[in-house]
Parts: sequence; structure tokens; C-alpha cells
Amino acid sequence: MIYDLFLVLFVLGMAPKIIWQKARGKRFCTLGDRFGRNPPVGPWAKKIWIHAVSVGEIRAAEPLIRQLRQSDPGVSILVTTTTMTGFEEAGRSLQADLLRFLPLDFSWVMRRWIRSFAPSLLIFIEGDVWPNLVRQAKCAGVKTALASGKISEKSARRLRRFPFLAKRLYRPLDALCVQNEEYRSRFAALVERPIAITGNLKLDVEIKPLDPSGVRDRFNLPTDLVVTLSCTHAPEEKELLYEMLTLWKRLPKVVLFLAPRHPERFEAAAAILDELGISFCRWKEKREGERVILVDAMGQLPYCYVLSRIAVVAGSFSSKIGGHNVLEPLFYGCPVLFGPHMEKQKEFARIAIESKSGWQVRQDELSQALFEKISLERPLVADISKRGAAKSTLEVIKQIW
Repeated sequence: MIYDLFLVLFVLGMAPKIIWQKARGKRFCTLGDRFGRNPPVGPWAKKIWIHAVSVGEIRAAEPLIRQLRQSDPGVSILVTTTTMTGFEEAGRSLQADLLRFLPLDFSWVMRRWIRSFAPSLLIFIEGDVWPNLVRQAKCAGVKTALASGKISEKSARRLRRFPFLAKRLYRPLDALCVQNEEYRSRFAALVERPIAITGNLKLDVEIKPLDPSGVRDRFNLPTDLVVTLSCTHAPEEKELLYEMLTLWKRLPKVVLFLAPRHPERFEAAAAILDELGISFCRWKEKREGERVILVDAMGQLPYCYVLSRIAVVAGSFSSKIGGHNVLEPLFYGCPVLFGPHMEKQKEFARIAIESKSGWQVRQDELSQALFEKISLERPLVADISKRGAAKSTLEVIKQIW
């Protein structure tokens, strides 16, 4: 009851920020979705609920869902997410029977959803574990698990100040599967319970063959002079585009795919390109010699990586973000550069560097690094996928389900 009251106050406090973000173009689900207006129902006998907060977690869920279906073809799966981009990515890439936005964690809402869908298993991907959802699941006899679990040092430090909350979140889970020893140690400092190291689900992502010829022809791309700048945030677009201006002085024929991290950044990125006097076209347009292709459509990064000589994954040049998935370009055979701030993705940075297919550079080193990597023969990108995390996770889940 106290937690529900706190949640009400939190929602009221966040309302002005949400209204402001919505006015600036950020997309949200409807108010009805957030209050659980449309609880999931289905005629299936064996049901699993998987929660993946946003795009990265949705992609991590894909190999686990694949393993679950291979293990039991008759299982039915509900996927919930929190963000609009996560919802759209789930619709594109996951074989889910039902897809919903996760409602706010009010006890009466979660109780109604658990009763309505009646899953036998609830899996949280990486994090975003909610106490009332866990509690209502346990009251209904639903098995619960955290898969590919991770927790930042900052979050762990906060939870150490409120040990009762950490115990309420993680102790009731029937299985706690984490990515590596670093995360195991952080969870172990929060709650005494068995913790299994099963690996990172994102390393098991299925790479589907792509035919990029249509994209190459539409944009009339040079064979070896294409760069992708992905996952940019404010103010990274402008700062990294200044680095590109320096590169263009030495290699004027380089074509850049610019892919902001969030859709609400599309128009802001276009305004920055106009401000800097950089010619550009949009994803659905035909390129007529412009230097930049603004990737203002979701789900297109694989084509960009396949067609690029090298990629730069942003979100890593600012300590406020802490890095993104720098392995994704490698999955598509594209070497990668990234910045010094990979605090949230240390394992990915390590794997990229050890594979000799990724390099960590400061922002003021970026234009020179791009020049050197483009000028040299393209390195062979190591195969770093298919590491078995989904299979290991499923083996742990089968012990409790």
C-alpha cells in the first residue's frame, strides 16, 4: 500500500517532464496502456511472460525466445516493453504471440494482469524488475527469473542504501541469471541467494542474411568510402559531425550514415546538419550526391553496417550515457570505433578490442582514427556471436519451471 502511494506521487511528479518531452517530439504509449487498460488474455495452455524494457533488451530476448520455442513448440509468449521504440522493435524482430506495453506497477493492475494472462513463467530481461509484479506473480504461483541480468555500480550503490528494496526485488526470484562475474558480485552484495553466470544474451543474436544492393543503388554509394555514425545523442551529433568535417577535408568522397539513437532526435539532427551546412538526404529519398544520409527510420542499421567501411557507435563519448552495443556492427562484418565512456558496456568494449575489430578512441582522436582505418586494408572481423548464453539460461530456467 505504501509503495502504491509512492508510485502515485512519482507519477504526478513526473507528469510535467513527460508533457514537456511529448511536446518536444518524444513518443509515449497511451495513458490507458500505462494503467493496464487492455490486459492480455489467450486460450493457450502453457504461457510465458517476458518483460524487456526497451530496444536493447528486446534484442537480447530474441535468442532466448528462439530457445524456448525450440524446447517447447507449444508454448505461447507475451512480451511487454516500456518504450515506443522497444514496442516497434519487438513487432519487427520477435516471434511473440502477444505484445503489450507494461503498465505502471500498481498492485491491483499487476494482480489483474497476472490473473488475466495466467502465465506459468515470468522472465525479466537484463533488469527492470518491478516489486508488485514480482509479488503478484509469486502469490499466483508463477515462477520468476531474471535472464542476462546486469546492474550498474551506480544502481547497486543506491540499492545498498535501501537493502529492504533489493531483497524485495531479487530474493523472491526463482532464478537469477547474470552476464558475468562483475554483475554476480554486485548482486551478491545486495542479496544472499544463488546466482548463476549464464552469459550475455545479446551475443547469441541471430544474424539474418541481408541483400543491401537496393540500398546501395538508391544512395549510389562508393564501394569503400562509407561510414556509419550510430546511436548518437545530444550534443554528440554536432560534436561528432565536427570530426567528420575534419575527415572530409582529407577524404571528401566519404558518405556518412547518421543514425540518432531515438526517433525524437531525427529532426534535431536534421537541423544540426543544416546549421553546419552539410548536405544530406533522408532514408526514403534518393541520394543525389549528398554527404550524409540521415537514417530517420527504425530498423535500418543492419543495412548501414553491411555497407560501411567502418562504424562509430556513439553514446560512448559522454559519461552521461555510458555506451551502447559496440558489437552489433561486428555481427555484420563492420569494424567499429567507440569512445572512452563504456561504463555500462564494459564487456562489449573488452570483446571488441580483444577481437582486434574494435578500437576505443577519444573524441579528438576520431577523425584521425577514421582516416587511418579507411586508408588501411579492411581488417577481418572476428565472429563473436553464438556463445551459448540462451542455451545456458534455458538450462537454469528448466530447473525451476
